[in-house]
Amino acid sequence: MLYTKDLAKVIFNNFDVTIDEFIVISGWLGFAQIEEALNKNVKITALFGMSASSGVPGPNHQNLKMMDMTNKNLQVYYALPGNDTHSKIYIWK
Repeated sequence: MLYTKDLAKVIFNNFDVTIDEFIVISGWLGFAQIEEALNKNVKITALFGMSASSGVPGPNHQNLKMMDMTNKNLQVYYALPGNDTHSKIYIWK
């Protein structure tokens, strides 16, 4: 399906449905959305298209790295520098 309006509602309202895993490939995803999914015991795999060195501010990277290290339900990956992407791909399983 292709959605062009109310994208945040479409994406994050699905956490209210029973899902086990959320996979996202995007330039960035906010901490609030990550925490919301983790609080509902949803496993998250996130590939951020903005690399840690070229697009994500240092404090955001450090906070995300800490969340990744302390939560078994979160796996965070970054695109390689120079290969940034702003795709928005969301998968619920």
